[in-house]
Amino acid sequence: MIKFYIQVTAFVFIALASCSSPKKRLSDRTHTDSLSIAKTTMDGSKINNPYYDANFQLDLFQKHISFYGENYAGNWKLFIQKDSSFTFVLDGKKTEFEFSKAAQSQDAFVIRYHSKKVINPLDTIPQKKSITITLVEQSSLEKVSIHYLPFSVNVTISDEATSTTYSGGGFYVTNPALHDIWVLDSLNNQKVDISKFPQGVPRLEFHLDGGKVHGFSGCNELTGTYYTFQDKIIINPLASTMKFCDGITGENSFLDLLNKHSFEYHIRNLRLTLEHRDKTLFVFKKID
Repeated sequence: MIKFYIQVTAFVFIALASCSSPKKRLSDRTHTDSLSIAKTTMDGSKINNPYYDANFQLDLFQKHISFYGENYAGNWKLFIQKDSSFTFVLDGKKTEFEFSKAAQSQDAFVIRYHSKKVINPLDTIPQKKSITITLVEQSSLEKVSIHYLPFSVNVTISDEATSTTYSGGGFYVTNPALHDIWVLDSLNNQKVDISKFPQGVPRLEFHLDGGKVHGFSGCNELTGTYYTFQDKIIINPLASTMKFCDGITGENSFLDLLNKHSFEYHIRNLRLTLEHRDKTLFVFKKID
């Protein structure tokens, strides 16, 4: 993994930040960190992109949907309900398949599901159909609907006579408790030394709508995007202002570690833990 982050001028950052929606007010928080989210500033329905609609994602989470895929122009949708079912909807007609475990490629991020059992309850005669779902970790663009989605999706529906493949994009449903502001509490099991950050401790602010992330590294403001995959979070290279701050010794090490890109994430007791496979460990706490 190439470790780098893109530095841009403060002017560019301000322009980027002005295009993003402000932090959404959160309500109904419980001890389990589940929450409801007020309607987002950017209406996903207007641009036909559910990835930019926090309420849509919250609804999926509450229904235990782990992955959502679609092709707006092709008029199909895919719902993966973890340990339960695959539901494929084409032109409003729903076909539900029994869930099966995924097979994942070792050399690249490709994950496949396959099921041969239709479980639609209204069928008196069992349907002989199968579904094969292939998810690839690469962004998908559907120009007709202004769809930018983190994963490309292929769904193949087969019966005894035909086999048809539908292509589109999709995203894994993020735990909505991530949608908040998190301030760095410890790094590699060591409490943050505030003397290294005299202008303020680093923080990250995650948004569900569009996978946006903003932050502060102790001196400079950050902005970029992220997406999730099951229990992992992938933080894309972050743009930063180029402000020079005298006496701040912790910023570079914080950014270098954060730009390891892929982390397992857990949210418990108002703490967000990011752990890299090399055992780099961030712990953030909610600040509001």
